[in-house]
Amino acid sequence: MFYSDLGSVCAYGALALAIVSFWVKRTPSVWLTLLSFASLFGWFAGRVNSMGLLMEGLLGFTCFLFFRQRLPMWARILFGFLISLTSAAFMMHKIPGFNNWRVLKDISVSSGALPIQLYLNFDKPLVGLFLMGWASGAAPSRAEWIRIFKTILPCLGFTATVLLGFSWFLGYVRLDFKWYSFSPLWLGVNLLFACVAEEAFFRGFVQKQLSRIFKKPVSLFLSSCLFGLVHLQGGWTYVFLAAIAGLFYGYAYLKTNRLEASIGVHFFLNAIHFLAFTYPALR
Repeated sequence: MFYSDLGSVCAYGALALAIVSFWVKRTPSVWLTLLSFASLFGWFAGRVNSMGLLMEGLLGFTCFLFFRQRLPMWARILFGFLISLTSAAFMMHKIPGFNNWRVLKDISVSSGALPIQLYLNFDKPLVGLFLMGWASGAAPSRAEWIRIFKTILPCLGFTATVLLGFSWFLGYVRLDFKWYSFSPLWLGVNLLFACVAEEAFFRGFVQKQLSRIFKKPVSLFLSSCLFGLVHLQGGWTYVFLAAIAGLFYGYAYLKTNRLEASIGVHFFLNAIHFLAFTYPALR
């Protein structure tokens, strides 16, 4: 058990470093090396088996062909369709070969709210890694970070007011300020293993590819609706709220053409919800 947990810590640590490396030096030699270590430790700890490694390789290779090779239109459509289906399956944990690490089980973080479980997922972050890693583009410069933050701040204020206001009006949440010993872990996992993957897929891939076919407002609307629908397991209220949230995330991405903006709005909204309101929702 000790060696399994140690291997798991090393696996998820290397996976987190691979994602963080995008904002230090975004080169394949760096993030692929860290991902290789993560996969090796994950295999050693039983978090990923041979089937999982195979599927990981297929997703990575498909993304490489789509983003880094000159393909005829029919091939781009085919690979785009495969990336969409495979990425969705990875994020919904439908791909065999992964044994994600549950570190918190049935924890009640708010009185009267549903209990939560916290998983360190190995499959879902791979979507963010491959989509961001192969899609080219350098890490933001200092000037770009300033521009991103100038976009995030007013957008976040408006997003939080509308989303959490709607949620409160619908009886979905109420004020509940809190801090737990596991809060830093929850925040880090949510940022690196959830927000990055979701924004890389729904905004960086789906919305961007749809904008090649439709006008930008239409692509924003369609990608937001899709983002809402993947939250169907939470009920139609959750679908409605997630779709509205998707509009704001997509707007931040559209305004700056940087995923960092949509990731930032997404994460800070989740953090406000977790730290200042009932989480995840009232019973």
